[in-house]
Formats: sequence, C-alpha cells, structure tokens
Amino acid sequence: LIAYLRLVKMNIEKIVNIVGVFAVIASLIFVGLELRLTRRLAIIDTEWQLMNNYASWNESVIECPECYVASYNEEMGWEQYWRNYAIILRAINTWQGSEIAYENGLLSERTFNLFYNDANLLIEEAKQAGTIQIWLDTMEAQADWADSIVFQYLYSII
Repeated sequence: LIAYLRLVKMNIEKIVNIVGVFAVIASLIFVGLELRLTRRLAIIDTEWQLMNNYASWNESVIECPECYVASYNEEMGWEQYWRNYAIILRAINTWQGSEIAYENGLLSERTFNLFYNDANLLIEEAKQAGTIQIWLDTMEAQADWADSIVFQYLYSII
C-alpha cells in the first residue's frame, strides 16, 4: 500500500510538473502575441501622428498663408527672422522625428518618403523667398544631426 501511494504521489507530481511546463509555454506565447500587437499599434500610431502633423500644417497654411510662407527682405526685423526660423525648425523637427521612427521600424518607408517631396517643396520656396541662408544657419546649429538622412538630403538640394 505504501509503495502504491508513493507511485501515485510521483505520478501526480509528474502531471503537475507537465501542466506547469505547458502553462509557462502558453504564457510565453501569450506575451509574445501581446508584444507583437503592441508593436503594431505603435507603428499605426506613429504613422497616424505624422500624417496628422502634415494635415495640421496644411490646414494652417490654408487658414493663414502669410503666417506659414517664408519671406525675406533687406529690412527684415528680428520678428520676421524668428518667424522664418520657426517655420524651418518645425519642418526639420518633423522630418527628424520621421527619420528616427523609420530607423526604429515604427514608420513605413512609404510614409517616410513623404519627407523628400515636402523637403523639395520647402527648399524651392526658400530659394524663391531668399531664406536659404536661414535654413543653412538652422542646420549648422544642429550639427549633431549632420549625418542624418534628412540633413544629407537637405544639403544636397540646397
């Protein structure tokens, strides 16, 4: 009888151990699926935020074009200079953010490539407005970013 009880106890322990192993495996699979879903949601949110940023900028330009179009003249005061600087910095910050997100897998290449069209348009506008030097001054003040895709492309089209 004692031998039988020991055998039953050993079998119960084996069954509990096997069930425990399966529970650990199941929980690891669940955690893996949750991480995958969380990453996908982060990608969707990043894409949405960037598109929303572009849409907000476009709406602002439509509502007040003179507020968002760079301009330059010889008698430009500091207020006008800083307005131009703010326009440039906003564009660069958006593009740098998209580059960081793209490099970390949170932004699709298709969405990141919107930067190139946007950069071409703004640099062409800057050339027409005479604000290229403000662009260069702003970029030189951010020298740590000189090796980024954004800065390399901007330098190439300026």
